[in-house]
Amino acid sequence: PREQGRAIVMQEALLSEVSRYVEEARAGSEDALPPLLAACERVLALAPEDAETLRAKLTCLVELGRYGEAEALAAELGEPARYERAYALYQLGREADAMRALPADLSGASGAEQTLAAQIKYRQAEYGEAARLFRAAAEQAASEGDGTAAEHYTNVLASLVLSRDSAAATSYGASLAAGLEAEQFELAYNLACAHIGSGEYSAARDKLAVALRACRESLGAENLPEEEVEVELGVLTAQAAFVDQQLGDKEAAAAAYATLASFKAELEVAVAAVVANNTVALRGEANLFDSWKKAKANLAEPIVKKLTPHQRQAFLANAALLSVAMSRPEQAKECVSSLRSEFPASPLPAIIEAASAARARRPADAEALLRAAAAAADASDPRPSLALAQLQLDGKDPAAALRTLHGLRSLSTSPGYVGALVALHERAGDVDAASTALEAALSAEAAPLALLRSGAQFYARHGRWAEAAALRRRLVEAAPRDAAALAALVA
Repeated sequence: PREQGRAIVMQEALLSEVSRYVEEARAGSEDALPPLLAACERVLALAPEDAETLRAKLTCLVELGRYGEAEALAAELGEPARYERAYALYQLGREADAMRALPADLSGASGAEQTLAAQIKYRQAEYGEAARLFRAAAEQAASEGDGTAAEHYTNVLASLVLSRDSAAATSYGASLAAGLEAEQFELAYNLACAHIGSGEYSAARDKLAVALRACRESLGAENLPEEEVEVELGVLTAQAAFVDQQLGDKEAAAAAYATLASFKAELEVAVAAVVANNTVALRGEANLFDSWKKAKANLAEPIVKKLTPHQRQAFLANAALLSVAMSRPEQAKECVSSLRSEFPASPLPAIIEAASAARARRPADAEALLRAAAAAADASDPRPSLALAQLQLDGKDPAAALRTLHGLRSLSTSPGYVGALVALHERAGDVDAASTALEAALSAEAAPLALLRSGAQFYARHGRWAEAAALRRRLVEAAPRDAAALAALVA
């Protein structure tokens, strides 16, 4: 009895020690975790079934990143530790097992479980489902007032962007409170990405300016050296450079990429890879050897693991196109084979093979490849048809190019597409047909500002002053601060 009483006293003292370390850990002290784990082990040596201590040990293992041990312990504890087991499996890279550890029906799951499920789907590149789950977690967080709703809003938007559903992303972004942009530069950044996906580069530039300003102010409060600030801003700077590139300011884009490249070792792996890839795209066929070195480095396994599927596909395609430009057919075939294996629904392999055939002066083969790809492609993917139209233009057949372009309904309001149609009709001397193509695009209520400007210039160029004035009025209504449009209207 005396020994038993001594053991009970010792166990109570150890439990008191565990409680003290638990409180320290809850207060944010990471230093409390190793002694807490050691104290838990001492208690469990005396009382192996003590539920509270087992939970404390499990939490400790998770916080210390010892996920293998955490998963094993959580499996022993069963249903009460299902979240911790799923989280440990997720951290171990076992996403399918992690999903199975969570409830099949997540409608009644906790916010933490819904968030983890969303993170798993995000990592599995099931971005549409990730967006749905993040949205559910955001609604639950908002109703409970736990302060994480804004973070979930950002995750919903990021998932929609990566799902390539630009319309849904921009619509969701517009529905969020404008005040959140100032509080969360991540939200402004993802709104910019949504605009990029829709080809709205001017709007994207504005959102990126908001994100950069908010992030710079936040980092300024931390008194970081300027170099560290630039590294932290890397992903925003890279995206802003891409927008400059798309808007035609290649000099600004090249300067930004060069600055980021000087911090390459400190940048996140994926950001450095995107900078290298965009630099290659900006150069075109200049300095091919150096471009190939960059492209080849982006195909290395450690980098591949950090990329989204869209980035991986773009990097493979650019490497293949570089190989074609360098007259390295075997190298190109290897990249195309990887593309076809990893992205079986993508039209890019056929487009690249067509580029290779055209370069080898086999235009008929190139056209056959592109026609087949266009017929097989999803109606919302215009890339094979655009490549075919370019091939036809290169072959001095603008009439065929026009017929190909007229079939692309998914681009009906795209300024670049409409501009190409109008230019080809003008070149053929058919101003009425050019006007008809323009009017069809401008009939959309929310026609892009770039299209309104181009339309006004077209009508003024052909002396159709009433139509030009009507478009300039629409432009001023949509952008009251557009001084050039206002001046042209007055004139």
